[in-house]
Amino acid sequence: MFFQFSNSFKISEITGASFTGCSSLEKIVLPNEVTTIGSSAFKDCINLKTILVPSKCKTIKLHAFYNCSSLKTLLSYTLENKSEMINKESYDLIVDLSNFTEIGESCFSKCKSIVEVIYSNKKPTIEFSTFYENTSLRKIYIPSNITTIERIAFMFVKDIDIYYDGTLQQWLSIKTNITAPDVLFEGFNLYLNNELLKSITINDSIVKDEYINLSGCKSINEIILGEGEKSVMKLEACGVNNAVAMATSHLSKAQAQILMKLHTNIVVALDKDKDPKQDKNLMNLARYNNCYIMVDKENLLDEKDAPIDKGIEVFKKLYDQKERLL
Repeated sequence: MFFQFSNSFKISEITGASFTGCSSLEKIVLPNEVTTIGSSAFKDCINLKTILVPSKCKTIKLHAFYNCSSLKTLLSYTLENKSEMINKESYDLIVDLSNFTEIGESCFSKCKSIVEVIYSNKKPTIEFSTFYENTSLRKIYIPSNITTIERIAFMFVKDIDIYYDGTLQQWLSIKTNITAPDVLFEGFNLYLNNELLKSITINDSIVKDEYINLSGCKSINEIILGEGEKSVMKLEACGVNNAVAMATSHLSKAQAQILMKLHTNIVVALDKDKDPKQDKNLMNLARYNNCYIMVDKENLLDEKDAPIDKGIEVFKKLYDQKERLL
């Protein structure tokens, strides 16, 4: 069913529970004067696929679209393009929230058909359970003004591309109110200003719980852990961009804490004369992360060599011979 209000129908709010449980509703166009979508207004409208709202609509209250399991499109219209929008045969599969200043808790929980979201750049918080169990969500645009992502906002959202228009440091500083082993997303790729994040710098002087914001990031699912910055520079020159340096012969406790929070695989690439099993922080890390060590079974390196010192082909050979650190 397609529902459109009469042009003479003037209301400022779709009040709470107005359409709750209307299972026949598939598409709706809200009146020109609506500024607010009330609590549970469309809750359990399980066949609602498309909703068009006026550009002056700024507020979505809690549970507004809870369990709208077919919802794929939410777009704003202007008076100038309203007729064109209404008469479209098909719509972009996107929930565009960029125009809203208030987006309540759980308002899109269990909307299992949403595939793409543009989040508001006018609201600093993604509220509790906002996109809970959005199992089809594959892309979201998150603006740099976001300061907080509340608990279970994205629970059961898997394999998603996140486009963030800020810096890595800004992403790490977002307050998430979660603790390990919980994660923001169950597997994601992070794009910073449209560039896929593939490597990070582990800063020994900064230990923040916010490093958990990278837990589950698939594009950095492995880190090459070297001894010195020189090795990292050589690897980067050879196209290996996921290497970090301890900047000393042993892993510090602070560095180990950061690596634990990333929940990523670690490949230890120390100089040949160093025994990783003598490093207590590294061995402790191996209890929580999958850690591997490069083994020079064919004596390809000199005593003081790092695995990259004899070139990328030798490095690749040593990498292929890596063994689990237990």
